[in-house]
Amino acid sequence: MGQTRRAHRKSRAGCDECKRRRIKCGEEKPSCAHCKRHFVTCVYPSIAPVRAKSNTDSPASSAASHATPSQQKIISNDPYPINYQSNFRHDPSLFTLSDLALLHHWTTITSPNIVQSPSVNYIWQSGFPQFAFKNSALMNRILSLAALHRAYLDPANRHSAMLVAGQHHSLAIKGLMEGLQDGPEPNLANAEFANAVLTFFYAFISFGPLYNDQQANTNVTAHTSQILGASWIPLIRGLGAVIGRVREQVAVGPLGSLLDIAKWMELRPGTEYDADDQRISRVADIWSKPDDMSEHSDTYDQTLLALRQCNMWLKQSNTWQDDDSPQKANYGPWSGPFIWLSLVPETYITLLNKRQPPALIIFACFGALVHKMNNYWWMEGCGRSIVDAVDHCLGPYWNDWMEWPKEIVQSGTPTSLT
Repeated sequence: MGQTRRAHRKSRAGCDECKRRRIKCGEEKPSCAHCKRHFVTCVYPSIAPVRAKSNTDSPASSAASHATPSQQKIISNDPYPINYQSNFRHDPSLFTLSDLALLHHWTTITSPNIVQSPSVNYIWQSGFPQFAFKNSALMNRILSLAALHRAYLDPANRHSAMLVAGQHHSLAIKGLMEGLQDGPEPNLANAEFANAVLTFFYAFISFGPLYNDQQANTNVTAHTSQILGASWIPLIRGLGAVIGRVREQVAVGPLGSLLDIAKWMELRPGTEYDADDQRISRVADIWSKPDDMSEHSDTYDQTLLALRQCNMWLKQSNTWQDDDSPQKANYGPWSGPFIWLSLVPETYITLLNKRQPPALIIFACFGALVHKMNNYWWMEGCGRSIVDAVDHCLGPYWNDWMEWPKEIVQSGTPTSLT
């Protein structure tokens, strides 16, 4: 005769999801640790008087009560239950079998190669698709990146894959802009934020080698303008409006760690010797001479300091990633360029668009740092494209200032970040 299982007291204050899965809830507010980890909406029951059990069960509860033990186990162990109350239109042509194949490519191949950090890959692999089930714009963004990754891996079918990527990109941007016009929806905050984050990656790909064939017939001036940020930099900086309006909701949810740049603010360039930092900081001599002071010196100084912080971020974030804590999701080299582009003054972007030499030299140094991350497929070739475009704009007078960026990108392989 088997032993009688000892009864235990169950908490009545746990969230609905933990009760459904029959696990102990940490009862953290507003979202418990379990729900954060598994990207599940955390809902706590409202306090209500206990009612007598009804003699008539609902169809859902009746179906659950008649499920076999094995079926009940499958239901209770599903870590990502789908909420079917979404903003998808009930249109059978909205997504196709080919799109399902792209989603499979994302979850199995693309997502682990986005930030290349095993401790946080689950965010890209499982978390983002979970939110995409409630938001078609985010699903289109995921599919656009998956199609671009296929184009990267399969040159023979590159053209068709990039056409598909472009179609999904247009729908993703359209959905994101419509969301801005409609006003914030708390239930979709994570989806909008995820869409904005993934658009960062698309922005870099848009001027990399994947698009070289498409731009082969454009004139040199237009191609140079694209590389130097005519469209992709405003796109990245414009996404700040999306992130700003959902920041409060996202910060307390499962994607909150992607907003964390506290370490960046603590960086103090120059406290330790670094050869790259020495080369970058030397650029300030262009506008710091007493007889050649620029009216934009403060803007350049602020931008250059942020670039030196970016250099430190690329090198030190590798050590931060050794900690498997989910709080480190944003602490990787990949986020450095996005943080820098988001923090530099708008005046600097204007000076860059006007092709002012000091602004271009700073951007060439940025390109050199980007080249150090050439191991990311979505950034491959971008650093060299930036340096080459700047070099095309400047005359021989600036050759000495371009020596270090050109040395980095012409080395054949990315320079070590350490």
